[in-house]
Amino acid sequence: PSTGGSGGEGGTLVDTCPLPTEAFEVAVAPSPGANVNRRRAALSIPTGEPAGLYTVDYYQNGSFYSETLRRFSLSGDTWQNYTVAYEQWGFSFATALDTTSGDDPCIVYSDDYDAVVRLACASISDRIVAPGGASALAVAASGPQKQMVRFEPSSGLLEYFTTDGGTPSIPVAIDEDIWVTALSVAVDANGTPHVAYHAEIAGSPDQLEVRYATLTGGSWQVETVFSETAAPQDQGPGSVSLALDPYGVPSVAYHHLSARSLEIVSQEDGVFGPAVVLDAPQPNFPNDDLGRYVVVQIDCYARKRVIYSRSVSTDPQPDSHLYWGIATPSGLDQRQMVPLLTTFNGWEDDLAYEIDAAGHDHIAIMAGALQYVTR
Repeated sequence: PSTGGSGGEGGTLVDTCPLPTEAFEVAVAPSPGANVNRRRAALSIPTGEPAGLYTVDYYQNGSFYSETLRRFSLSGDTWQNYTVAYEQWGFSFATALDTTSGDDPCIVYSDDYDAVVRLACASISDRIVAPGGASALAVAASGPQKQMVRFEPSSGLLEYFTTDGGTPSIPVAIDEDIWVTALSVAVDANGTPHVAYHAEIAGSPDQLEVRYATLTGGSWQVETVFSETAAPQDQGPGSVSLALDPYGVPSVAYHHLSARSLEIVSQEDGVFGPAVVLDAPQPNFPNDDLGRYVVVQIDCYARKRVIYSRSVSTDPQPDSHLYWGIATPSGLDQRQMVPLLTTFNGWEDDLAYEIDAAGHDHIAIMAGALQYVTR
């Protein structure tokens, strides 16, 4: 689309972020060594600097435990390794984390042993920004203000809080009586936060919903954009990703658990339209699974670029792969397999995706190893 925007203010878009034509290139971060489980993958694209990949190394040797939150960056063919934070208190550190990019890159992470949430930015030293732990975290930036959303499992509250480097705001409830398994946040040009999350509804363990919330007139407005019923034994971690187009119009991609498919919904004149199925199992292949991991990003020309996992029986073996495509009103266009050096292997997997100002794709994925894919 070169003009307009569904529900936005309109205007002409200029394609300064063209789709890459080069092949994907993949690199693997250095191995963590013996007695270490590496989990999580987050990605930050600082302005004028190499991309940063964040991960957590959990070390155990007998009764000795330690946890290290690391940042890797690739300069030429050389990996740089930085310690962001370290703790020696069991497996409760940075179980949830998220990042921002740009001029003031940040990382927000949980410290469940001390029951706090911490934030570190280029302009803000590592500090506590909220009491209480978090099993899901997301952060977005609007100028100097960092806007954060977390699910606090002990209270069952989805909460919002901010800081500009000074005293953080007191967390405010967005939603309650839910169990959030996935969370995504974005901030529009006016500084308004938009949140999407996948939740199990309290009292109805078979009821799963994808909800969208935005801060309007000082209060949070919440709506359900997708709902399904799935037996507990069939459930797994949810997957949801929210992105805003250049006019601030939201789209939400998610994994439809019972259908084992990848779907997306977008607003039109302030109302979410019907879901578009982007990829789905083949007939007579009930074990196919599409979109268990998904990230959508919308580039400067309003193209909805999607990265997602695809486990299809008839794909080349092993049959768990990563795919890239463009979401359209009629489905997924230009679908391409993304090469990986190892494949998905369980709950330690994780996925992050960013588009830089020039339109290049950057992917961080934990799939057997921490991998960085670019083009």
